[in-house]
Amino acid sequence: MKSLVITLTLIFTSLGTAVEKPNVIFILADDVGIGDIKCFYPKSRVTTPNIDRLASQGMRFTQAYAPGAVCSPSRYALLTGAYPCRGPIRLKTANSYSPLTISSDSLTLPRFFKNSGYQTAHIGKWHLGFGNSVNKNWAGEISPSGIEIGFDYQFALPSNHNDGFKTYLENHRLLWIKDEIKDLPKKPTVDQLSKIRYDDEVDSSLTAKGIEFITTNKDRPFSTWP
Repeated sequence: MKSLVITLTLIFTSLGTAVEKPNVIFILADDVGIGDIKCFYPKSRVTTPNIDRLASQGMRFTQAYAPGAVCSPSRYALLTGAYPCRGPIRLKTANSYSPLTISSDSLTLPRFFKNSGYQTAHIGKWHLGFGNSVNKNWAGEISPSGIEIGFDYQFALPSNHNDGFKTYLENHRLLWIKDEIKDLPKKPTVDQLSKIRYDDEVDSSLTAKGIEFITTNKDRPFSTWP
């Protein structure tokens, strides 16, 4: 797997007038280098007007380091505040059947926000494992998930865009599993789903879920990780 640079953008915004605490949105992007963003590298051939606008109204950090060269270790470090070598995924990514790589007892970033009175959500790529072992029934309740480490709501790609699941996980359940399927030790096949997740619809679906969560919680402090 090729190495990558993780870019983290923090947006602090107050969307409601009834709250004193700022709402917080974390955006974590894989495979994005500093040279891909126009506000960091004017010669970039990629047009990034929305990111450029955020940069002009906020702060840019020009010296930072990723805790890992691939996605799972970097996500682990951001959520836990610990080096990836402290957990089960040192230099590699979690696989589709990995158990949850973060201890449910950890004081994670979402749990810190939740303990401070925030509504918390994870929406997007997960790639940090689910359950207590590699053996799980994907047609049943998948636990622990992001809910057990501090998120009030989770709408996730089980691993990533091309993970082969063809569906999403919402809180503790895979979506669209047909009712007659009761035991599913591996990824669901297309025939076992009532609806299919298509790659070219993923970004719009995740964006819609993010907007829905923000709109629902706009008058109280929230923290979301799209």
